[in-house]
Amino acid sequence: MSAFLGNIHYLLYNKIKFQSDFCDYLLNVMKEMNIDDKIKLEVISNVEANTVNLKDGDLQDIVDLSNIHGSLQQMIIEVETKLAYIVDQIDRNEIMNIENISKIGFEFGVKNRLEGQHSPIDVYSMITGKILNGMPCDRVQTLLESEDSYVKWIDRIDIHENFWSALGRSSDDFYQIRTEIIRGLISNIDVEFKELEEKVYMLFKVEN
Repeated sequence: MSAFLGNIHYLLYNKIKFQSDFCDYLLNVMKEMNIDDKIKLEVISNVEANTVNLKDGDLQDIVDLSNIHGSLQQMIIEVETKLAYIVDQIDRNEIMNIENISKIGFEFGVKNRLEGQHSPIDVYSMITGKILNGMPCDRVQTLLESEDSYVKWIDRIDIHENFWSALGRSSDDFYQIRTEIIRGLISNIDVEFKELEEKVYMLFKVEN
């Protein structure tokens, strides 16, 4: 990465913020649920004690300009850790299971849905501009095919696994939630998303 702030850094920061916003959204949904206040307070207390909030402000004001790469990497670690921890706490305390948490992911996607009609490759670019998938240098995603009617890609590595396995969970939980967020994001356009096989995905045009 460059030693100076550029578009690539702001794009990554926007992905980090998007995941941080989902963490906040998920916690707020839990707070509004009709469950024992003692359980709510315990979950909130645990999250506050074991995770870090993303700092507010413009990237240039919160990043260490002498170590941009390291600062962004640390933010990624913090938001990845926070999402896994919140999901684990909500599931472990039997507030919501992964299926219901995934539904909240869909709602969040809908609230941030893409507008207008776009080609699959354009939608791919928009989605990858929102969904956090490691650092650019990790090169997690590889585009396999791109046609007018569809685009296909693979996640070469599972960049999320360590954050979930640290809690005794599988990153399958993450991918299930992510799938529903993506489906929410594209809920207003004529493009659909599906996993063709493990970590191989497709966006394809739907004919009306």
